Amino acid sequence: MDHTGIFAATLGLSQPWQIDRISFVDEIGRVDLFLTCSSGARFSCPVCGQDAQVRDIREELWHHVDFFRYAAYLHASVPLIDCPAGCGISTVSVPWSRPGSRFVLLGSKSRPSRVPGTTANDTDTTG
Repeated sequence: MDHTGIFAATLGLSQPWQIDRISFVDEIGRVDLFLTCSSGARFSCPVCGQDAQVRDIREELWHHVDFFRYAAYLHASVPLIDCPAGCGISTVSVPWSRPGSRFVLLGSKSRPSRVPGTTANDTDTTG
């Protein structure tokens, strides 16, 4: 199994999540993983469970102090979904934030939408 496969398994990634790129800096003990979802992915609304389409993308930065003896940074393009049943817009849950995970969200911000037919939200939500 290659590095990508090992990291994907450890993070609990499955379709539509994927690792686009990995960057190691051995001298300072740092690994950066760049995560995205497959184009056209759909998710269940966390409120009602209805199938929902991606409306926008939020960039999130997550940190883990000791991930295989490296300080790990996850740079994740996390989808925002719009529930067709009227529940509103929600951020999808990410597999590395499951109970017991030691990844901590450092910040997030919206970026101009890549999803056709949607509007961009440039609001910085980091605080």
